[in-house]
Amino acid sequence: MQSSRYATEERIRWGHLALAVISKEYKQAAHSGIKSVGESARVRAYMIQEFGACESDAARQPALLCTYVMENIDMALTEVTSMAEDWRNRPREQLLHLRRIKNMVTPLATVQHLLGADDPLRQEVEAWLALAPKLP
Repeated sequence: MQSSRYATEERIRWGHLALAVISKEYKQAAHSGIKSVGESARVRAYMIQEFGACESDAARQPALLCTYVMENIDMALTEVTSMAEDWRNRPREQLLHLRRIKNMVTPLATVQHLLGADDPLRQEVEAWLALAPKLP
């Protein structure tokens, strides 16, 4: 997917394959869904950045990606903000959870500008992106 030696269409197919593998891997291994969201968000954000947004390809729709991530964050922004203030004193499991949230949100930095300036989704994403550097 990342090698420019291949045609764009082939690279996009590789991106879709990567997304399918991520989905299948986490379903079979019963790993945390939040971890798979972070991995798929990175792939989808890369595809949007590299190949452009595309309304006919759900993997390359910035609003769908942002909605997907926002819907899978299982804590309120205010709660995560509070936890971020003293994350160094938190138990390991909470640290890992905060890190996974950061991993989910960070890829959105490359696509959030594609949302409308007045879009409430963009404002929500920007709030999370502002918090991300404060997370472990």
